Amino acid sequence: MSVQPVSASVADPDPLPPERFRTIAAAWPSGVAVVTTVDRHGRPKGLTMTAVTALSLEPQQFLICVDDGSSTLAPLLDAGRFCINFLGKGQEDVARLFASKREDKFGALGWSLDAIGMPAIHGAVAQAGCDVVAVHDGGDHRIIIGGLRAAAISGGAPLLYHSGRFLDVNQGQ
Repeated sequence: MSVQPVSASVADPDPLPPERFRTIAAAWPSGVAVVTTVDRHGRPKGLTMTAVTALSLEPQQFLICVDDGSSTLAPLLDAGRFCINFLGKGQEDVARLFASKREDKFGALGWSLDAIGMPAIHGAVAQAGCDVVAVHDGGDHRIIIGGLRAAAISGGAPLLYHSGRFLDVNQGQ
């Protein structure tokens, strides 16, 4: 195995071109989630993301990263809570829908409110309802830490994303 050097180091004054950075980030496979919330009028909002991770066992916390330009960011921060819907195998269309700029993403979708009043997408392998406990600057994203308040697990194979495409967890076996 050989390691190929990156064309720019962290100390270089010129950052990598954005497309090169995206290629590096896409080299790591991730689970796919839709993070949902409600706006001040109770309308559901959501976005697809792969920047989700379990942060802490005690206290139980998750970390999500939301683009500053996302139309879901302000409602999420105003509501002070959100639901992480961990998508399952076969939910590629749901992931694409919530990655789109479409205004009404919930119209033809099966969903209900979770225990803390956040939209829970039917068919997700798990859901984590969280209260916002901290928000940090992350360049062009907000790093949001959520304290777990409610959880549901239905099981099944997760939806994965790698190098710009969705994958089946059993692919190649």
